Order: sequence, then C-alpha cells, then structure tokens
Amino acid sequence: MPIQAHIQTRLSLDMIEEDSDYSYELLRQTHVEECAKLISEAFVDNEPLAFYSKMTKEEFYDYIHPLIKSLLEEQLSFIVFDKQTNQIVSCLLSGDLYLQHQHTSYYEDDDPVTDLLAELDERFLVEFQKTNKFKEKTILHVYYGATKQDFCGKGIGIKLRQCVCKYARKMYGFQYVIVETSHPATTHIYTKKLIGGKIFTSIDPSTWLWKKNQTYPFKDYSSGPIPLIVITLNDSTI
Repeated sequence: MPIQAHIQTRLSLDMIEEDSDYSYELLRQTHVEECAKLISEAFVDNEPLAFYSKMTKEEFYDYIHPLIKSLLEEQLSFIVFDKQTNQIVSCLLSGDLYLQHQHTSYYEDDDPVTDLLAELDERFLVEFQKTNKFKEKTILHVYYGATKQDFCGKGIGIKLRQCVCKYARKMYGFQYVIVETSHPATTHIYTKKLIGGKIFTSIDPSTWLWKKNQTYPFKDYSSGPIPLIVITLNDSTI
C-alpha cells in the first residue's frame, strides 16, 4: 500500500481531531515503542521525581513499555502526529481509574514514587465515594504525557489534553479527570488552560513518610509539593 494511502486509512480509523499541521489519534500497538521512548526521554530529563530518583532512560523505558501495552485495550491513550514527517511528537497515557483498581499489578511494586502517587489518588477516592458510587467509566486517570522538545510551546500539549477530555466525555461519559503533576508547566496546563482544573490535594515529597518501611525516601527533594488535579467533565466545559 502506498504511504499516502496508508496514512489516509490510519487517519480515517483513528483520528480524533486534526489541524493543518497535526493529527490527534488513538494510540495503537504500532505506536507503543515510539511512545515509550518519547516518554522515557522526556521524564528522565525533565520530570523532577524521576530526576531525583536518578532513573536512567533504559530503566524508565522498562517500566513504561508494559504500562502502555496494558492500556491499549481501553482506547483512552492518544498520540499526536506531525503531518509533514508522519512522526509522533506528543502522547498522553490515560485509563479508567476503576479498572486500575481492579487490576493492580502495576501498582503493587515496591516503589516509593508509585506509592506516593497512589496516596494522592486515594485521598480523592475517599471523598468521592462519600457521595458517589465508584464505577467504570466515571474517573479518567491521566498517567503520563510527553511532547518532543522541538515541539514544546506550540500548543500541542494543551490541545491534546482538550481532545482527551472531550473524547472521554463524549464517547464514554466520564465525569472526572484526575492527574498528578510534578512539573510546573504541566500544572499550569491543567489548572489555567483547561476549564475546571482544580488542585484537590497535594503531597510534599520531602516530608512524605513511606509507610511500607517507615522512611522518608525523598527527604532532600526540593521541587515542591506534587498536586492532584481534578477536572470536572460536563457538556458545557468541553
């Protein structure tokens, strides 16, 4: 099949939105490798917790690759293609928080970062379940997002997240999006650029007690608290 015909077939099946330069599409099996590399490079170089933990790109890749594969079936993760090069320049991994709690294999590792983020999620769930039933297709959890350095500042990351919110609401009826952010630029996107993004709670890693072994694994961390941001989805805000 000619390249152009292949591109058109892919777009017609998977494209969620497009503009003159980029197409916003569902993440598929053929994208896993490229997305794992993109996220690994972005997080090891720029994400404060990963940098503090001194993770290598190879170590992060080994963690993120199986996570991406596990999310494929949900069809809630997205990529951005540069139309000129047909390369992935941004991606966002997300999934149903309810399903995460039903299948917790990726959240039972002996890892303080995972446990810290899980504690943020649990704070929200405790409050949520006081007045709501926790069920499938209610809370979308954004795990990771990354944009190639040369494409940062072009509005791609903002539009990608807008597409995800709109798709999750329109296609599946999700009511909330939650995300933990440790980079100020990402926090700004969710709280200032997306309608309804609010900080629900936060944890300062430098004072956080890891209950599994009663230690403070991030005691020298100096990048500030990590917030849990909640976005309420409804037809008027997307």
